[in-house]
Amino acid sequence: MAKEKSPSLGEKKARAKPNRDPRTGQFLPGNKSGGRRELPEDLKEAFRAASPDALRLLVQIVNNDEAKDTDRIRAAEIILDRGYGKPRQAVDLDASNIPQVVIVGDVPD
Repeated sequence: MAKEKSPSLGEKKARAKPNRDPRTGQFLPGNKSGGRRELPEDLKEAFRAASPDALRLLVQIVNNDEAKDTDRIRAAEIILDRGYGKPRQAVDLDASNIPQVVIVGDVPD
C-alpha cells in the first residue's frame, strides 16, 4: 500500500484561504471579505472612556520600583508612542544592484 504524500504548506493555505494567493498569502483581486470590520461607535466610546484609567495604570507601572524593568520599559514605550507617535524607522537601502534603465528614442510629452 503506497503512502500518500501530505500536502505542502502552500497547498494547505490555499485550501484554508481560497481568497488569497497561495504563494504570497495576499488577498486576490475581487476579494469580497472587506478586510477588518470597523468597530461600532458605542464600543469605540467605551474604549475611549476607559483610556484615562489605562493611562493611570501605565504611569503606575512606570513609577513602580518593584515592577520588572521590562514591564516598566514597555509601559513607558506605550505612553510615549501614544503621546508622540512611534519613532521613524531607518531603512538601509543599497541601490547599487538595481539595473539602470536607458530609454532610447523620443519620449512623448
